[in-house]
Amino acid sequence: MSSDAQNTAGVERLREILLSQDRAHLKTLELELQNLRHTIADKEALLASLNPVVADLLERKIASSGAEMAEIVAPLMGPAIKRQVAESKDEMVEALYPVIGQTVRRAVAEAMRKLVKQINERLDKAFNLQTTWARLKARMVGMPEPLAALPQVFPFTIEQLFLIDQRTGLLMAHAPAAPEHEHNGKLQMMSGMLTAIQDFTKDAFGSENAGDLHEVKYGDKMIFVAANPPAFLAAVTMGAAPLQFSDKLRGLLRRIHNTWHHELRAFDGEASTLQAVVAPMQKFLTIFSESVAASAEPKKRPDSHWYTTTVAKISYGVLLGMLFAGAAWFFWQSRATPPAAQAPAQAAAPPALLAAGPNLMRLEARLDGRVWMNVVTDNQDSTDFIFQRGEVYVWRARDHFRVAVGNAGQTELFLDGESLGLLGETQQSVRLLITHDGIVEKY
Repeated sequence: MSSDAQNTAGVERLREILLSQDRAHLKTLELELQNLRHTIADKEALLASLNPVVADLLERKIASSGAEMAEIVAPLMGPAIKRQVAESKDEMVEALYPVIGQTVRRAVAEAMRKLVKQINERLDKAFNLQTTWARLKARMVGMPEPLAALPQVFPFTIEQLFLIDQRTGLLMAHAPAAPEHEHNGKLQMMSGMLTAIQDFTKDAFGSENAGDLHEVKYGDKMIFVAANPPAFLAAVTMGAAPLQFSDKLRGLLRRIHNTWHHELRAFDGEASTLQAVVAPMQKFLTIFSESVAASAEPKKRPDSHWYTTTVAKISYGVLLGMLFAGAAWFFWQSRATPPAAQAPAQAAAPPALLAAGPNLMRLEARLDGRVWMNVVTDNQDSTDFIFQRGEVYVWRARDHFRVAVGNAGQTELFLDGESLGLLGETQQSVRLLITHDGIVEKY
């Protein structure tokens, strides 16, 4: 037994000698593993140890693959910013104010400088003798004086004219004031939009409210619309429109309608068939552009400032008084003269809507004042315009005319050359049904 114990003790000593280093190393590893488990369990310690590594990793990744990182992070940034703004509005405002506030101040200051400069230039051109005369005329007709200076301060310009088919919304003709609008790819879109607005208003208000849309406000632009089936004319404008602009626009459409009536009716989407319509539209633009340029051009003044003397001012007053007296006398004389004594201007009748034939009736209207008329020929064609004093207009029909007159006392109708007699009193509205036998209905 003693020998066995001795052998066992020797083996243990030998094992201790051989494995002492391994045991020490194993104990060290166990201690490190325990520390690592403790670090992982402690989140704060784990974050502290990973921060340098993650920051360095992100920096390298952004430097090498910035676009890829942006694509990965982008879906997270939007919701995060929205949530941060919703939860911390005050903090976000305080953080952004130094940057945005400075930017806004600079932009507002620059805009104000430009506005002041523009207003000064406009006022220098507006407040002259021309504006003084405009104000005097405004007083004569009862218009507020500030409105008299608007055409000079905010000059009226026509940017584009559109002739549009009411049935399809297709563009028939286009006349631009500037070359950049000539080949704009959005022209058909513009004509379709205006047609859609017209149709929407008719559907929204119902068929019992007959009429068309005449004006559309879009930003700082105003779109004037004049309608006469099968087409309507739209003018895109800026500035303060003259009082009679809508009437002049309707007059242009009336001339187009009278000259190219059959082409308008037969329009099938091919704009080349109405290429000739562009000429009167362009002429209309040119006339307005020249008038605006003439009114906006500053007058050259002589070197001597004689116009500031007292004598000159008195002369201005006397001249204005004489002009006012002459205008008042002329106005009184025109009002005092009975309409029958005034010889209306024999304006040439526009082309007839139908070619003359043996079975066609000819209705002629002679106007002795400002008259609104609506004429429907054989339930197919209609004319709805405001006519001026001295104008003569002719329609033709096979079966009948339906006529609505807003000023019967200053309208005289002739059927195949024979007068239809007195239609009514001045400013009286009447409706007529006219056949080969004359007026068969009047109400």
